[in-house]
Amino acid sequence: MLMELYYIVAGVDVFHYSKKNLDADHFILSSGFLTALTNFSQEVRSAQIDFFSSETEIFMFEELGPDSILVLVFENTIDQQVARQVMRNVIQLMLDAGVMEVPPHLGFDRPIEVKLQKQIEAMSTSLISTEYQVVAAKQVLKKIPLDYLIIYDYSRDEVFLQHGKYKGLNKDEIFRVLRLLSKVLTPLVKSFNLGKNVSFLAVESYEYHLVIAKNGVNFTFAMDKDPEDFNYVNNVPFEILSLPGWSQFSEKYQSAVPVASWKIDGDKNVKIHRGEKSIDISPDAVFRAIDTVSRLCESFKLEEFNNFTIYSDEAAYIKLDQHFTAGYQILSVCRL
Repeated sequence: MLMELYYIVAGVDVFHYSKKNLDADHFILSSGFLTALTNFSQEVRSAQIDFFSSETEIFMFEELGPDSILVLVFENTIDQQVARQVMRNVIQLMLDAGVMEVPPHLGFDRPIEVKLQKQIEAMSTSLISTEYQVVAAKQVLKKIPLDYLIIYDYSRDEVFLQHGKYKGLNKDEIFRVLRLLSKVLTPLVKSFNLGKNVSFLAVESYEYHLVIAKNGVNFTFAMDKDPEDFNYVNNVPFEILSLPGWSQFSEKYQSAVPVASWKIDGDKNVKIHRGEKSIDISPDAVFRAIDTVSRLCESFKLEEFNNFTIYSDEAAYIKLDQHFTAGYQILSVCRL
């Protein structure tokens, strides 16, 4: 669980958050200590500190500028992958609130501060509490009766919520497919140097829309066949996780451009479609990516799709577009 947060600029505590009701002296002393620790690491050890732990707590550091750091303090039982996801989401919330644009000596309006603290509370709770996600998922299902929805913890191989039936797959088969996801997607993203983790996956066709969001050790998986619901399906995982919606998530990817793309014809010939960097990646890597997508589609018993997109945690994505009439596929790698 996220216990405390410090945004420090030039040694000044600009913004903080705490799960407990702590007095001002605590934040002043803590900010001073964290600043001193960061300075020691940089000046004496010539390195930026990014993580350390005590008997009861984990401290995670992120340098946001020449004189600014963000420090999150967690209980030491937290999964590090979840902690890093919390860090990414906190930074996005702070950017949206304009915190980093305010001169440190001025501070910012109390209503904005209170709103941001509530957003951080909701976000950190939803990322760490599966029970919270289940409650939120049931609220989502009251709005729209999705064909299928599941929340699955792959570390414990356990389903916390399952709604509907998925195309004839039984429970064991669903588990097998979700385990496959956790094994093949991260290596695929890493092979194209797009980050270390997958955050979101979307498969679109004229007949169905499927999305899977990764949240720490949990997958949230939603699917619907009603075309009128397709835009809403994208937003389902974000509602369940109390995160900024699909529109804000996708916005940061819209400025990403293809840095490499390949055209694959019906005879499995690969041609560079766009980007000089395509040359740095072998045709074998392209075929492995397409094979991974094909395996997943076969496992999910998905019929022909229009596009299959895998979003990484570093504002990059891999997209496979099918052009059925023309008889070819385009595999694109996009980054900011």
